[in-house]
Amino acid sequence: MDDVSDTGSRPMSVDAVSYAETRLESLERTVNEIAGYLRNPNAAPPAPGPAPPVPGPAPPVPGPAPPVPAPAPVPAPAPVPAPAPPVLEPAPALKVNVKGDLDTLAKFSVRFNGEDLGWSAQAWTEAMATDVQNFALNCPEGAVVRVAMSLLDGKAKKVMVGAHPMSLSELFEGLTEHFSNAEYESRVNIAIDNGSLFANVAVYSIARHALTVFKNITRSDYNATRIAKALCRRNASCFELLNVSPYAVTVDTLESVCQQFQARLVLKNETSMISNSRGPRSSQGNGSGGGSSSRPANSGAASSSAPRSSAPRTAASSSATSASSNSTPVSRPNGQTA
Repeated sequence: MDDVSDTGSRPMSVDAVSYAETRLESLERTVNEIAGYLRNPNAAPPAPGPAPPVPGPAPPVPGPAPPVPAPAPVPAPAPVPAPAPPVLEPAPALKVNVKGDLDTLAKFSVRFNGEDLGWSAQAWTEAMATDVQNFALNCPEGAVVRVAMSLLDGKAKKVMVGAHPMSLSELFEGLTEHFSNAEYESRVNIAIDNGSLFANVAVYSIARHALTVFKNITRSDYNATRIAKALCRRNASCFELLNVSPYAVTVDTLESVCQQFQARLVLKNETSMISNSRGPRSSQGNGSGGGSSSRPANSGAASSSAPRSSAPRTAASSSATSASSNSTPVSRPNGQTA
């Protein structure tokens, strides 16, 4: 027998199918019994069969699957406490020799007068600040200011004594304000023009003085040429030995030119000193010059015609000889003779 459910309806459950099959069997028996009774009316009616079981309620439709529980969070490990820092004993107080440091600062620092061309105010303040850091870092500032004031001379001292600076910064600001770089460069240009830039500089300090002056002015090829022209004015013959024109000197070549010029000038000065130390040579005369030759005469005739006197030297001749030896010019390192 075909399924009694409608087309398109939900499929029957297992209990419903079992109930339908049982019901169908019961109906078939009933039909067979009725057909047998009709063929034999005298026969007793068949006993009714057992009632089909009543179908139970339909099983519940399963709902959606329960959500998968999230994994339980893993607790973070407890932080390990850091070990307690060791108890450090306080460092011993630094012993400062204030007087010794101030004496060292005054000994190794340079002086400044605001008029010489060796130092500009800007260069001197920078050098002084470096010296304070090296020699008197832990000294009271008031004491350092007094030492710095003692290094001022001339015009710089007159300017700053009336200002009464209380700190190094005030002292440096006052100097750089009064002695500006423009004023310093103007004085350098005047010295180059009138030829006095290296007039009173010692021979062994020519290169250092030239490079110091050049460091304190604008670094340019024009100023390098002007420094070279001042060196040539100091001694043209030594500069010609360098085989370089002053107009060809640049910022990069100025240092080498200054060093070579100083070496030539020192060599010339030492050669002059050696020649002067030997003294002038004088020929042996007949008593007109009153001087004696530095070397004995090699002529046999002269020695035979002028027999050597055995008389002792008199005081007058000794004094004349001493005066002759003291009259020999002596050259000093700066080129002056005494």
